[in-house]
Amino acid sequence: MARTAGQLRDSSTGSGHVNHFVGDGIAMNYHVEPIPRLLMAAFVAAHHYAVRVPPHCLLSLGCFAGTDLVGVASWGYCVRPRHTIQRLFPSLGTGDYYELNRLCMLDSEPRNGESHFLRLCREYIRQRQPGRVVLFSWADGMRGKPGYVYQADNWLYGGFIRTEFYVTAAGEVVHPRQVTTRCGRRDRAFTRSVGLRRVRGRQFRYCHFLCGRSEVHRLLAEHLTAEVPVKTQGRNRALHEWKPRANAFDNHWFDCLVGCVVGAAMCGVTLPGVNVGLVRRRPRGRVRLSALVGR
Repeated sequence: MARTAGQLRDSSTGSGHVNHFVGDGIAMNYHVEPIPRLLMAAFVAAHHYAVRVPPHCLLSLGCFAGTDLVGVASWGYCVRPRHTIQRLFPSLGTGDYYELNRLCMLDSEPRNGESHFLRLCREYIRQRQPGRVVLFSWADGMRGKPGYVYQADNWLYGGFIRTEFYVTAAGEVVHPRQVTTRCGRRDRAFTRSVGLRRVRGRQFRYCHFLCGRSEVHRLLAEHLTAEVPVKTQGRNRALHEWKPRANAFDNHWFDCLVGCVVGAAMCGVTLPGVNVGLVRRRPRGRVRLSALVGR
């Protein structure tokens, strides 16, 4: 862990990106370089709450302040790599994206250091591996992490899933699939008998595009059109309900868009070109406070 940046250059290819910024009033000079996987895993074991690194790590990047290693990032895949990306973008495959498996930085670094580290990683991957279209990551809501690091770096929120994991008596986290693979079962009676405590919660998706604007537009359109309007009857009137296409995927961004439009309409905001005269507003009469109290 005490290796210098010069020693790391001997075991890797290329030079890193340099970034100057000020955080908490402290001027920092970060640069990113590829590092050996063993060094990244040792840093994670010493400073990250998860301790372990997923096996599918394809790129290990280190964040240096001068010659000191102050952060690491593991890029690759996690469980079900093709399913993960195609839940958002069905036309993409495993070779089109990287998933951020681990991001770890020393607590002594200033605020927003992780977000600046992410930006440097993004620039490095965009230049060295132009075939990568999207960067993807999960924010661990079950541990109180809603994704502030990604939000500060302008990542897009892609919805959430409900999930679970198990914790041993020693505090070690065990993935549900790992329990099934090693023990062949993970029903409640069995997990309790071996001392595993189940924790349930949410994980939040985030992604950042590395491609050009036209490809971004195509991918977002692909995601937003995952549902189609279906004409139906309700309360003696004809209306349209949005139904997912066959074998489709989640389109949380479309739900967010609809929610924003509804909220804007409630505030009296109209889109350019919309005939305001067609919008019907209910007249609001004056209500006395005594009438409200009497209800």
